[in-house]
Amino acid sequence: MSSKSTCNSTTLALNAHDKPLNDIENTKMTNESKPLPSIYMEDIKQYQVPLAAFRKSSNLLLPTRAYTACIDKFPLSNVDSKSLKIAATKGMLEVDTQDKLMYHCDNLIESQLGVPQQWAAYPIIDCLTMTLAAKDKELKRLEQLLDNKEYSEKYTIKRNFNRRKYCTHLYASNVRFCIKDQPQKWFLINFGLKGKKGSDYHRAMQISYNPARFEASEIRQFFAFLDDMQVFQNYRKTMKDANITRIDIALDLVCVPTPLVIVAKDRIENFSFKPDIPRVNEDDPCTWVQTHYVGSREGCYWLVYSKVEKVMAKDQRNIVMLTGPDTNPMYISRIERVYKPQKNGSVKKLWDIETTPYFLKGTNFYSPKAFKFIPQDQVTIALRKGYMAWAMGYYGPAFNAHRESMQRHLLNINHKWFKKAQTAALMHLKQTMLND
Repeated sequence: MSSKSTCNSTTLALNAHDKPLNDIENTKMTNESKPLPSIYMEDIKQYQVPLAAFRKSSNLLLPTRAYTACIDKFPLSNVDSKSLKIAATKGMLEVDTQDKLMYHCDNLIESQLGVPQQWAAYPIIDCLTMTLAAKDKELKRLEQLLDNKEYSEKYTIKRNFNRRKYCTHLYASNVRFCIKDQPQKWFLINFGLKGKKGSDYHRAMQISYNPARFEASEIRQFFAFLDDMQVFQNYRKTMKDANITRIDIALDLVCVPTPLVIVAKDRIENFSFKPDIPRVNEDDPCTWVQTHYVGSREGCYWLVYSKVEKVMAKDQRNIVMLTGPDTNPMYISRIERVYKPQKNGSVKKLWDIETTPYFLKGTNFYSPKAFKFIPQDQVTIALRKGYMAWAMGYYGPAFNAHRESMQRHLLNINHKWFKKAQTAALMHLKQTMLND
């Protein structure tokens, strides 16, 4: 963000060249008065180490070498480096339709979607929720494990807290296992159905966690712990048969402001946005769109949100930001698909999780240059609502015709690379959980 921005933000400047990747990605801030942790990209020309460190910190599941090898093998072009340098100094107050900024934002989006290898832009498994057909005696074994504190050497726990209305309505108990001294790394287990036992979907145990927050060894250790404690009579059979009820797969665009990301999905005309609140100051950029939604949030949907704004709003000090040469955080726009198989009437098992539908299938990204072709008095409104949500309201019945006219702004996506990377990541996660 620009130093002129009215959004209050602070960062901790770390020189990525002074520490190995593991030291950078594990930086912690414990004092609330301290700024958010960041990886410092002091010189854009020397982007390789800090970019790899940032990618690793955002997706711990994959090994460090996956990021470093990719970035070293596919260096940024001179044009991309120049766009990164210029965009890194632009804040929300600079988000407008100036030719120079539009050119560089367009280039950065197209480069990261079209040549993701240059950016080590691997898909991120951001959430995994699954239900297991646990028997009564297996639930009792879990209770005994908790009562006897058999977890105490490796984990701390929090029991029976109000996590979500759905879970507390459906399940009688819950427990969160946190890795010792790392409270941001937790596995949530809901167990014991309330009332009459439900369908195959409403199973007696539910496990939920964010795979991207963990090293593969930490995931393997937790599920090996459940196996070793003999919670399940047949661990592998139970786990392989687990129903995937939600899986979020994401992609981070570096140095791309969220208001300039234009995304749509084939055959979907449901667009919404946040924040949808009255503006006290019409010039306040912090009230510009921070989250776009594509599709109904009741089912499977896509969203694009500002990772920097989310981190600051929720004070998520375990999340590491990427800081530019001016020591202000670079924009990170996250594109995320929320997939809920049961909402489509389908069943997805852990044993075939790698066949999860491709997260960018049917997704269209458009150049931010499209802002230059709308009425000038509508540009600010479109930046506050998100382009597609604005277009739905502005064009009304003519929206589809306008959408067709936007084909000239359509950006290329390297679907082959992203799909292969998604499959490999899901296969890696499955093997880790099954301790293969």
